Amino acid sequence: MAWVLRAACVALAALAGASVSAEEGAGTRVTDSQVFMMMFADQGRSVGYQSMLSAIQLETVQAQLKRDRALLERNLELYDREAISLLDLEIAQLKDAWSQLLLVVARKNLETIAAQVSALTLIGDPFAGKPAELGALRIARANYENRAARLDRCRQVFFSVPIRSPPPETGCAATGPGVAIHP
Repeated sequence: MAWVLRAACVALAALAGASVSAEEGAGTRVTDSQVFMMMFADQGRSVGYQSMLSAIQLETVQAQLKRDRALLERNLELYDREAISLLDLEIAQLKDAWSQLLLVVARKNLETIAAQVSALTLIGDPFAGKPAELGALRIARANYENRAARLDRCRQVFFSVPIRSPPPETGCAATGPGVAIHP
């Protein structure tokens, strides 16, 4: 009981010290990037904790599945010797099927958390000094949109209205009855 009292006193002293320092620093403003980094670090800790729990859950479910399969095999042998009823065998089969479904859920949960980790890594790359891929994504999207617009313009020119020479900015050229598209 004495250790609980000591721990409470230490926690109270830590809180009192934190409140004094918070009052002293009340005049300083926090920048958006500082807030973002605090939130990002908190999210990273949360995802790390989730991944640890998910890995533990996966190992637990694998152990349960191994146990249920061994029980099912034993019950199959006992049922073949008519030592147990059909009901006991069906219960063992249901436990095995349930454990298999739990294993699927645990694996998908771990995959989801792994996707969160990779997304957080991509978000944090620019803060770690790595080049941002956002510029490359914007360029690729602009290229795609330009190509799509030119294709739409070519479709409009060649299939919706009578064939005529399109303006040079479309990148299309019409040649006689056999229409050819030239970029």
